Amino acid sequence: MESLWSNRLYVLEAVTKDGNNLLKADERFRNDKEIVLAAARQNGFAFTLASSSLQNDKDVVIAACQNDELMFAKASEERRSDKETVMAIVSKQAFALTYASPALLKDPEVVMAAVKCNGAALSILPDSMKTDDVVLAAIQSNPAAIQFAPDSSQQKFVEAACANENSAWWWFRPSAPA
Repeated sequence: MESLWSNRLYVLEAVTKDGNNLLKADERFRNDKEIVLAAARQNGFAFTLASSSLQNDKDVVIAACQNDELMFAKASEERRSDKETVMAIVSKQAFALTYASPALLKDPEVVMAAVKCNGAALSILPDSMKTDDVVLAAIQSNPAAIQFAPDSSQQKFVEAACANENSAWWWFRPSAPA
């Protein structure tokens, strides 16, 4: 009698409910793109269980990393250097930019996608990428991101930060006297 974990339909349904079920499935399913995609969409960790060829598959990498940005650290250099892959991921998981190739960390389009997703991603950018447009987009996404703007330009963005959320004023309150 065939084990349930050898039955493709059963495994597909199981990984759709819990991506970790790929651990229980017959080994051959780790090279089945449909099953691995379903598992990775449900739980990014399932990416680590996929065959090496699927760990380099653009769709699988995107599915896993949109679910769990930390999985991007485990992606191949080829995927971490592919602008289309990186754009798809950082538009949903801004901090995955941490694991992108250094060249893409300096790509204005990639940087803008990340800060629009989560303005706090401004914290991981090199100062050379913290242009006025990038800082403004970050603040519009998350007013508290102003704390990561270069000191020399923070005052310029106070009004934009505080227009969206009163709590942004906290970053500019005077220090208590010593």
